[in-house]
Amino acid sequence: IYDLINSKSILPIGISTCDKLFIDSDFKKRTIFINGIPLSKYNMNKKSNDNESQTEIKMTHTSTVDKCLREIALSITLAWTTLIYSSISNGKTMIVEYIAQQVGKRLIKIQCSDHMDSKVLLGTYQCTDKPGEFIWTPGLLVEATSEGHWLLMEDIDAASSDVLSTIKCLIETKSIGYGSISPDFRLFLTQRDTGVPVQSNELIHLLKSVFCIVIPSYTDSEIIQV
Repeated sequence: IYDLINSKSILPIGISTCDKLFIDSDFKKRTIFINGIPLSKYNMNKKSNDNESQTEIKMTHTSTVDKCLREIALSITLAWTTLIYSSISNGKTMIVEYIAQQVGKRLIKIQCSDHMDSKVLLGTYQCTDKPGEFIWTPGLLVEATSEGHWLLMEDIDAASSDVLSTIKCLIETKSIGYGSISPDFRLFLTQRDTGVPVQSNELIHLLKSVFCIVIPSYTDSEIIQV
């Protein structure tokens, strides 16, 4: 895996890659290459995607961005939970959005904070117009796992202990207790490099169970290129 991530020979981006590999036309229609890593394409209904921008995301392919794209694509192929770590406003969210748009997956985004509890993820009972009647409304995590969407939890370092415990349980047991998990579901986390060491025991334990991708600071030449 290390050799694949750090390979110097990155396959060309685009459908021409498939032609060079002598892959049949049906496979080409169902597959897109993200920096040499093949990912399945999906037919997404954009109207059902409240987080999907209607405008196409343009990505400037610097060496740092390409390496990150390759690592994330590999983690998607292997169905790993992926944590992207970098300084604030370094493009963590945009890179995941770009890949989701390329493959046609719905990406649900959650901004973590210490005020958010697991009800947002799992669901809760809500009252109806009829007095004394309550209905169960599934949370965003339950929706994503059951429907096979992708879930991006931004700033996981700001999440409450309740939320961290829920995510840790999902990663370790592959279950949340609310139906089965779709094989198409993928979980992405982002963590900010604030310069302050992690103090939360729950977060420390969670970080041991994820595939961590570090985005370094961009070089001067890359900043000019962007």
